[in-house]
Amino acid sequence: MLVKEMTKTRFDASIDLDVRLGIDPRKSNQMVRGVVSLPHGTGKQTRVLVLCSPDKVNEAKDCRSDYVGLDDYVEKIKGGWTDVDVIITMPSVMGKVGQLGRITRSPRTDAQSEKWTVTMEMVRLSRK
Repeated sequence: MLVKEMTKTRFDASIDLDVRLGIDPRKSNQMVRGVVSLPHGTGKQTRVLVLCSPDKVNEAKDCRSDYVGLDDYVEKIKGGWTDVDVIITMPSVMGKVGQLGRITRSPRTDAQSEKWTVTMEMVRLSRK
């Protein structure tokens, strides 16, 4: 709040905070590590694709998934479309989806180990 009142710039400035803790970082029992959750997130929207059977489509859409389907998205990914951050699928459709791993994990894309998730609990995962 104080920073917003004092700033004279027209853009969002960053703030650096240095704290002298008086610890020795060479000693493993004195290491300080932490994470701060920003109140409005990082600003990045996560795009979720759910590849599921037709009977689970409505369930996946109710969970705020960005893309839901199976055959049309399988063909789209085979054509080179990789504009998603997370892909959630079911064990029952792995026969169709298994071959897509080579495309989504190619060197030209972000090779993330967490991009694919196989589960029957799509509701719980897609809400995260």
